[in-house]
Amino acid sequence: MKKGIVIYGSQYGATEKYAKEIAGQLGFDCVSHTEIKSIDSYQIVILGGGHYAGSITGFKKTLEKINIDNTDLIVFTVGLSSKTAENIDAINTAVRNVISKEKVDDSRIFYYRGNMDFKKLSMVHRLMMKFMIGQCKKVPEANKTDDQKGIANLEKQSVDFINVNEVNELVELVKTL
Repeated sequence: MKKGIVIYGSQYGATEKYAKEIAGQLGFDCVSHTEIKSIDSYQIVILGGGHYAGSITGFKKTLEKINIDNTDLIVFTVGLSSKTAENIDAINTAVRNVISKEKVDDSRIFYYRGNMDFKKLSMVHRLMMKFMIGQCKKVPEANKTDDQKGIANLEKQSVDFINVNEVNELVELVKTL
């Protein structure tokens, strides 16, 4: 198998859990995007980041530091949203804002669900979530999506959707490269 690395951007730990699971299953190196210097010795790069408000943690800064032109690139993102077609489109758009389709095909973009403990959020993220919670509470109950119902209760309870077994499809894809 080709030599690979998993580079991740994680604010609260969910993306890091998935990154370490992927790296462990493949025998790849695993580093935070803040620590990456070079990928010259790697043929496969797996780039992961938390999906927050339309952007993905670490992607832009990582891609400013490394050249992915001569690598097989696979991308994964982690967030709270359910896996609806609309949400997957939004995630793919966020990826496309920093990585072109020529660099990574849609079939190499994966999405996993994370976790959230409102009490552990940074002040900025707490304020953003309070705004989102307020917006969701304004939607009539009969019209709320499942995601909106979940968001409306985030101040009162933490949620954990992490399932590291979901990485198996990504791992199997990498084994074919």
